[in-house]
Amino acid sequence: MSIDIMNNQNLSVQRQMQTGYVKNSGSSAKAAETASRDSDDVKITDTAQTMSAAAARAQKADGIDPAKIESIRKAIESGSYRIDFEKMANHILASEKEFAEALS
Repeated sequence: MSIDIMNNQNLSVQRQMQTGYVKNSGSSAKAAETASRDSDDVKITDTAQTMSAAAARAQKADGIDPAKIESIRKAIESGSYRIDFEKMANHILASEKEFAEALS
């Protein structure tokens, strides 16, 4: 498989000219040079960086407590497992607040 670089640059220049990003100076070579230079820029938003960092932290932490899992399993089997909905809601709200603070 081959990539036609000139065709890709021409398509990029055409798209930019259609959107008004590159002003038509009468020189397609100049527009192609501008398109080539602009296409090398990649900007990652703060939100994407925050999400990437959070995903990396989550992958590093195993977060598994075998003893706790076993105790919950036994409580479910015996019918004594109860969910504290208020506690769960507070944890969800705390997580949302932490996430919102990380984005700001």
